[in-house]
Amino acid sequence: MVAAPAIRYDLDDQDRIVALGGPWDSFALENDGPQVQSDLIRGRPIWSFVTGELTRMWLQTVFQLVRSQKQPITRPYRCDSPHLRRFMQMRIQSGPAGKLSIYHDILRIEQRSQPVYIHYELDEQEISFRARCSFCNRVKQGQHWMEPDAANAHPERTITVTSSVCPDCQGDLQQIGAGL
Repeated sequence: MVAAPAIRYDLDDQDRIVALGGPWDSFALENDGPQVQSDLIRGRPIWSFVTGELTRMWLQTVFQLVRSQKQPITRPYRCDSPHLRRFMQMRIQSGPAGKLSIYHDILRIEQRSQPVYIHYELDEQEISFRARCSFCNRVKQGQHWMEPDAANAHPERTITVTSSVCPDCQGDLQQIGAGL
């Protein structure tokens, strides 16, 4: 089986999207994202597409580490759809003058037995949502982080979430920093 080309975007030293590559546009369209077609987002700051303060801080820290250490960082993450579990990895590489290239590789895809519908609540003051980790996709249920399939007791309903970073993925960031 031939690996799919990586989905890629490049950032300038101000974290503006300056180039996109690989199957960016087709992936966006397949996932109901016509508003993120390359022509519409080129020149915009990456932060206008990142929700959740913890997610933003996590990525800013990783970007800063790559820029300062001039060492690439590769991290696994999930990019699920209602019917699919997508296991992916993000490779971040430094370039000249503070530029970054970020590659997203699909490692494997699994079909879900039941769809899981997620709605992202952007109002962080809302109290009826659950936290969802932006990297491993687990959802916080009480004091535990679990797969959204297990957290969704009623598969026909939508889980309302806000972007966050679970303690395991926060710990992963500390390991990244210690390893460089």
